[in-house]
Amino acid sequence: HAFGTPAVLGGALGATAPVRWALAAALILPLAFALGLGFPAGMALLGRTSREILPWAWGVNGAASVLGSLGAVLMAMAFGYTATLSAGAVLYLGAAATLAAFPREGAP
Repeated sequence: HAFGTPAVLGGALGATAPVRWALAAALILPLAFALGLGFPAGMALLGRTSREILPWAWGVNGAASVLGSLGAVLMAMAFGYTATLSAGAVLYLGAAATLAAFPREGAP
């Protein structure tokens, strides 16, 4: 996604606005859906195993959302779209690895 999107968007510069909107939606929606699954899954897991830290998880998520959006804009301006998406992919993979390593209820 990080490496193919700039080429696709560059090729669509001459297209009409509705075509560009549809293309943007087609590129963003599957990725947004997949990346949006982690937080609810993590909160459900915390709710079953560590209920007392749920308020902290909400707070950390809120802070990370604000700082992450600012950081993404600054990084995109400094290093470009591909570097920003690649860094985001690394962070999401790290979060997925953390979630996968989290102890499950009833696990030995």
